[in-house]
Amino acid sequence: MPKTEFKETLTIYSNDQRIKNIVSELAVTSGDFEDRIYKRIVCALEAIHPLRIGDYIITLDVMKNIFNALNGMIEKSKNLKYLDELYILITHNKRHIVKYSETINPIEDPSAFANAFKHYIK
Repeated sequence: MPKTEFKETLTIYSNDQRIKNIVSELAVTSGDFEDRIYKRIVCALEAIHPLRIGDYIITLDVMKNIFNALNGMIEKSKNLKYLDELYILITHNKRHIVKYSETINPIEDPSAFANAFKHYIK
């Protein structure tokens, strides 16, 4: 029987329900116990530092503010579902997004910051 590759991204910004959903899928795919997988994932996530954009450390609250601002200005059909998707968007375009942070403070003005890179949502 061929192994099925499981591809999901969890970050320190993942909520507990999302983690549990992915753990359930991993348990089915791997045959491992959910509680063991959950403990491993949570332990690994606790060791990760928050995202840094230029001079700014992006806490969970800041990430939520940017997420909400971004979803408020794009088409509903393109809205991000999870903070993890925003994390991926930022990390894949980090050089440009860091450049935006030189003129727009993502902590003080998440709407203006999100507006600077909303064109990355396809």
